[in-house]
Amino acid sequence: MSEGPTITLVTEALELFLKIKNKGILPNVVTYNTLIRGLCMSSRWKEAFMLLNQMLRANVIPNLITFSTLVDGFCKEGKVSKAHGVVKLMMQRGLEPNVITYNSFMDGYCLHNQVDQAKNTFNLMVSKGCTPNVFTYNILIHCYWKRKRIDEAMLLFDEMPCKGLSPNHGLCKAKSPWAAHKFFKDMCAIGHSPNIVTYSILIDGFCKHSRLDIAFDLFYEMQKNLLKPHLIIYNTLIDDATTLELVVNDDVLVKKLLSCSKSSQGVKLN
Repeated sequence: MSEGPTITLVTEALELFLKIKNKGILPNVVTYNTLIRGLCMSSRWKEAFMLLNQMLRANVIPNLITFSTLVDGFCKEGKVSKAHGVVKLMMQRGLEPNVITYNSFMDGYCLHNQVDQAKNTFNLMVSKGCTPNVFTYNILIHCYWKRKRIDEAMLLFDEMPCKGLSPNHGLCKAKSPWAAHKFFKDMCAIGHSPNIVTYSILIDGFCKHSRLDIAFDLFYEMQKNLLKPHLIIYNTLIDDATTLELVVNDDVLVKKLLSCSKSSQGVKLN
């Protein structure tokens, strides 16, 4: 079996690393971090850990990137116990886990269907004074939604603005807006009323995927739900209709969009 491109490149990098060392050139922490990352990406965990031990023997001090790379790699492979061992070593050297470390654990748990452990990690990081970021919430929201735990996903979704975070969760930033739309419908099914931000994210996503028809359906729907579209939504629809050179048959609608957009800026049409 032929080696993949990543494995081949890592092997070549290791060979170069040995040549440099043999010539008396001492590698630094950046060199080790790069190699460790490559080994983790190639699932060569034993070698990655051996390289960590090697850099310690060489008195090259590992930094947070070194440990975070190993933690993330182990977690993605479901080797959580090994990841905990890395964190223990990290803390012994005076480095505290940061939001990236906790996110790696949460992501690893979610990838292996251990959503409750992911939530426990979330609670732990908060108790330790580590502030969750957008990625932290994205991981949990996506995890809950995939397992049909929509109520819990929505609690986190609604919590984000209170923490000063934009609720542009992972599903809405996914390559396909249809996943976000499914999440949206599930929200409605349990009685959650989507706000203007939710509609704005979905409309923008469908416009970017050349589905102006669905974007306009959402535009009409939000008005039926007594939500007034803001200027960003109008501009998104107008700009994408022009950029994509789509023909909108309803001339009245086009005039209305332009009129609303102009009036939102305090400008009247002649």
